[in-house]
Amino acid sequence: MTLQDNPLDFNDLPPVRDDHASRRISVARLAELLNDRIADLAVELLGTPNRARSSPQQLRFGSKGSIAVEIAGKQAGRWYDHEAGIGGAGLELIRHRLGLDDKAARDWARH
Repeated sequence: MTLQDNPLDFNDLPPVRDDHASRRISVARLAELLNDRIADLAVELLGTPNRARSSPQQLRFGSKGSIAVEIAGKQAGRWYDHEAGIGGAGLELIRHRLGLDDKAARDWARH
């Protein structure tokens, strides 16, 4: 499955109330949704995985596979960039790859 087959879209959640603030997904829920779709998010931000270095549990990116994204098992939703020495979950991947602050990363993910 590719991102084109099933694009990231979290806009189908109904608002709790009618005011603007309540239409937003909570940060915890947004993080959960991103981590559930970490493979799609990683492809969106990092491009095509290195198939030779990837496995059913982990996608690797870069010619040496230096960015590891866990897609199965108890670490699913986590990633680590071995060259930069940084890792985390979906929101951190957005911040890291796009150079955004927390709020901008959440806004990017919501849209």
